[in-house]
Amino acid sequence: MQYIIIGVCAILILAGYAACKNFFQPLDKTGMVYEGDSLEEHMLDGPSMEYQPTEHDQQMNVMIGVRNFVDSVYNKVIREVVNDKGEHGSDINFDEMFASKAWQKTVAAIIDKDRGIDGIGFFDHDYWLMSQDIVDSFYASDIKVENIVIGDNPSADAVLQLHRNDDIANLRLHIIWEDNSWKVDNMIDFSPYMGKAFNYREQMKEYLEQ
Repeated sequence: MQYIIIGVCAILILAGYAACKNFFQPLDKTGMVYEGDSLEEHMLDGPSMEYQPTEHDQQMNVMIGVRNFVDSVYNKVIREVVNDKGEHGSDINFDEMFASKAWQKTVAAIIDKDRGIDGIGFFDHDYWLMSQDIVDSFYASDIKVENIVIGDNPSADAVLQLHRNDDIANLRLHIIWEDNSWKVDNMIDFSPYMGKAFNYREQMKEYLEQ
């Protein structure tokens, strides 16, 4: 009986050694153990070793990226300008910093159309602050990301509340990925004083066609 117990223990010890040896050996992409120095020449070869983000991962990346972009635009960059200057007018061109090429092209066409006319023209306020008046207090809140599109041309809508002095503007921004950064491609103002949703892209197009 004593010899049987000793034999069983020896078998268990040898099996445990083999298992531990394999456990600490490097594995290839199929889960097989490489012997000796063969790992170095095989490691990271082939697409199966590359991480492929899932659709959920891509949606999360867009959501986080767009939210961080909108928060940075309004609660950091523009807010700092307002705090420094105490008004909406500044020598900083937010379009060049944060707007898409298509948005900038449309705005430039409107400005060109309005040259030399009597009156204010299409833009009677600062659309980045949604205000005609001097702004002393400014920040964005309740930023949410919706309508996420993934793939080669990711985009999303960001809805938020824009606080200027004692007023609140309810905005929806269409954000696109362009030139390796997020850009604002459209603004829709849902503020009650507008009477109805003011879609800047549609209104600018209509104005240029008049």
